[in-house]
Amino acid sequence: VGVCESDSSLLQVLGRAITLVHWGGAHGLQRDFRPGCFDVARRVVVPPPLPPKSLAMVERFSPYLKPARSEEREECGALKDDTCQDLMYFAGTVCWPPMHMRWASNSPAVTAPGKTCATDRYAGGPWYSGDVRKKVYDEYRHHTHIQVVDTNQVPVDATSYGCKMSGACYCFVPTGTGFGIRPVESVLLGCVPVIIAEGDSPYLFPFEPFGLNWDDWAIKRSVADIPQLASILAWDESSGYRMLRKRQMEETWSRLLWARTLPARVRKLLHGPDAFETTMQVLQKVREHQQMHTLSNVNNTASRTRWDGLMHGREETVPAANR
Repeated sequence: VGVCESDSSLLQVLGRAITLVHWGGAHGLQRDFRPGCFDVARRVVVPPPLPPKSLAMVERFSPYLKPARSEEREECGALKDDTCQDLMYFAGTVCWPPMHMRWASNSPAVTAPGKTCATDRYAGGPWYSGDVRKKVYDEYRHHTHIQVVDTNQVPVDATSYGCKMSGACYCFVPTGTGFGIRPVESVLLGCVPVIIAEGDSPYLFPFEPFGLNWDDWAIKRSVADIPQLASILAWDESSGYRMLRKRQMEETWSRLLWARTLPARVRKLLHGPDAFETTMQVLQKVREHQQMHTLSNVNNTASRTRWDGLMHGREETVPAANR
């Protein structure tokens, strides 16, 4: 998932080299904060290439890759492009089941309300997604306008998943065993990402902070905000900020796709720089930053304060789209 999951010897070998990673956090899979493993002046977070199933789903339901998608939206139950089927949608593993339960048809004991995820070392335990998935599931599993689906109990195929994400106003995009493709899929499907910070271990998204600013379109909140999340999202939607966020995504989405990995029919629809071009631009900015500043490790107070500022910002409660 990134250099923070590597041992200290690898970090020493890397030295001051600039590395490309998919995981922009300062902790490993066990959610243990590891001082110095992630330095914004030496690590560039890049989006993962889309696997075939995700690419097929995005190609079919993305408003950017297939603008005239009325038939697909009708299949999903949406009446028009600005209509939301759900206020927020999530489908995925709530708790990572132990090995002996992973292939079971369901696992009610693991996802029972009020319980934390199992502590078995193969189960993910509370560190799997920082237990954020379970907290959101418990809070909204029966909500009228929010769908939170535990796919260990209710399987969801790629078509239904793409339908639901592209038809929702907001999509919950939690971490798992690192950061996967969910935040990228959300943007590509025109669904505003909802990010719940796990606390003291912040993380960066693709091309932050030197290339993109995810605060321009994503909603970032803390675990303490989960009980109020429905109200927060409803206000954001009714106030018109969601549409501002969508416009920002519309200007940026092509930067999250690697053109060389796409079929020609999709590649020709890219409206701007792709992930490779953006990576080159960000590397140049990082290099310039290195030449101008010497950043200390994130374990000292001043650097950690700056790190938190980069992750969550002192303007977190007023995202760029709201100003």
